[in-house]
Amino acid sequence: MNATTTTDALDQFADNSPVLIGATLKGSQIRVVFHHDEEMATVHSAGVLGTSSFSRDIAATLYVSGKRSCGGITDCEVHATPEQADYGRRVLALLLPYVPDASGSGATWISNCAQTFLDILTARAERHVWCIRADNGRIVHASATEYDDYEFDNVVSCLEPEDIGIAEDDDPDQHVKVERVPETDIPPDITITGARWPNA
Repeated sequence: MNATTTTDALDQFADNSPVLIGATLKGSQIRVVFHHDEEMATVHSAGVLGTSSFSRDIAATLYVSGKRSCGGITDCEVHATPEQADYGRRVLALLLPYVPDASGSGATWISNCAQTFLDILTARAERHVWCIRADNGRIVHASATEYDDYEFDNVVSCLEPEDIGIAEDDDPDQHVKVERVPETDIPPDITITGARWPNA
């Protein structure tokens, strides 16, 4: 692995300085970069204009982004083919130990974000997504990323009883569950939240 990191990011991440770390797999020219700042986090493929180039390669489609929040990372979007996601997850898995707070000392919100992106890329590489399925077997929602408690509650609160086959006075939380499923299981009329690729 060829890895390049920004020294000041490693030294000052606790002061909300940006984290920028990237690497290429041996034999490849595609650099994958993990970037984390006060507002956003991304994993993207970068240009190959030298070791100082960490900018997103706009000609490539590997790009995963999310907004920072007190609960972790939210509003994620995934732009990647399964092949690009597979390469991205392999590089990110190698980068993870070098993320500044990965040692476990103090807060681990940066490494937790990187792990979230790793899970997202792994699912995309395997052509899997997350969904909410009702007891009657119907898939009522789908997402390119795993649901956190807030996202799950928000989706379920918007469901109508007939969507999940329950009576008006039933608790919908008791009649739905989250599953990780092949993308091809998602009905064509369901939009996969956060997915920036054609629905199969």
